[in-house]
Amino acid sequence: MKNLHHWINGKPSEGSSARYGPVHNPATGNQEKQVPFATVDEVDAAVAAAKDAYATWGRSSLAKRST
Repeated sequence: MKNLHHWINGKPSEGSSARYGPVHNPATGNQEKQVPFATVDEVDAAVAAAKDAYATWGRSSLAKRST
């Protein structure tokens, strides 16, 4: 089973939780992947990274943001 990752601060993060949630293909209904549930520390890291990015990202050009 393929595992998805969290995306924190511009890079993948595997996650440290031992709990996973299923990811189903909506066309077939089959489970194709699973995603780790985030820990409190992982959520805090994602929120902190988003707050830091917000300060400059909104002033970036659309061309830069879409790449």
